[in-house]
Amino acid sequence: MTMKKRLLTFSMILIVALQGMAANDVPAAPSNLVLSMNSEFDVELKWNLPATYADGQPFADGSKVSAVKVYRNSSEIALLDGDATTYIDYMEGPGHTDGHGYGLNVYELSACVDNVWSATCMPEQIMVGEAVITTPLPWEPTLKGMNEGDFGFNWCSYDDSWAAGPDGLVFAADGVSAACGWLVGPMTGSLDLLPRRRYMAEFRVEADANVLYSAGLVNFASHEAGDYMKFMQVISGNCIAGKDSGVRQVEFVYEPKNGDTTFWPESVLFAVNACAPAGSGEFSLNLSYLKITAIESTSADAPAVVAATGIEVYNLQGVLLGSASSLNLDGYAPGLYVVRYISGNTVCSTKVLVQ
Repeated sequence: MTMKKRLLTFSMILIVALQGMAANDVPAAPSNLVLSMNSEFDVELKWNLPATYADGQPFADGSKVSAVKVYRNSSEIALLDGDATTYIDYMEGPGHTDGHGYGLNVYELSACVDNVWSATCMPEQIMVGEAVITTPLPWEPTLKGMNEGDFGFNWCSYDDSWAAGPDGLVFAADGVSAACGWLVGPMTGSLDLLPRRRYMAEFRVEADANVLYSAGLVNFASHEAGDYMKFMQVISGNCIAGKDSGVRQVEFVYEPKNGDTTFWPESVLFAVNACAPAGSGEFSLNLSYLKITAIESTSADAPAVVAATGIEVYNLQGVLLGSASSLNLDGYAPGLYVVRYISGNTVCSTKVLVQ
């Protein structure tokens, strides 16, 4: 074979190899994503793995899906082995602090082949439970003379350590062994608190002996493995309750634990945690008064608002659906949208979840 023919043959082999590499760049996304939900509100995802590249060509010999990413509401929640075709996204709670919450949840998938990730698949969404029910402010629950039925409907007592009494809600301990008791409410709906707003909590806690207690905010993510419950935000910590304790007034700013929750509201509840060391003697602690109110914001402490104009709303396939007067997307059906807008001299885009 002459040198010219050898060079031509080598060039043809190189061109074929390069063409093969170009065709094998990006795999197709997983397909046929199906969502279902059980009685515990856990969401099961099922899908089909891709067998071709995005251009429709079959995978090269030896190539296959090596990993799958699962996204919920645009955030990655799981990295799975390549042969996975199912995943369970558990309801947020004990042992599942990273689980999903109530409301609308949108899921997407991406697949990896030869260290190249596909685009995300067509999103699917599911409503978990009902939309978050809120308890409006001011909130001033009746605590005195509550019967057991009303107590169980409005409050949650972990370890049955709290109960209704004639003069309020009561935590009692024998004082022989160490004891802690959590009281959480209202169980009828999340407190209507907004991020970075100012509120006033007023409560009276009395005891027939000096007892340590704390008051604050909790939510479903307050459960953690190894911790039965913990505060997401303490309003008043390490307080001493004694006889004839007056009404305690505490001003606080609601600071969600996961930062900005403009599009991801949490279920926020009030809680009291009372503790007694071993050998402290028999005692009872009584919550007889509680009120939470909003404090009017001034222009100085009001949160910053994005000045957005020219708002355009798209679905996740990039189809223009219309315009909007604000980033709240008032009037749009529940779902995940891509929003394009102008702020100052900058063109911005973001994803907005309408609950």
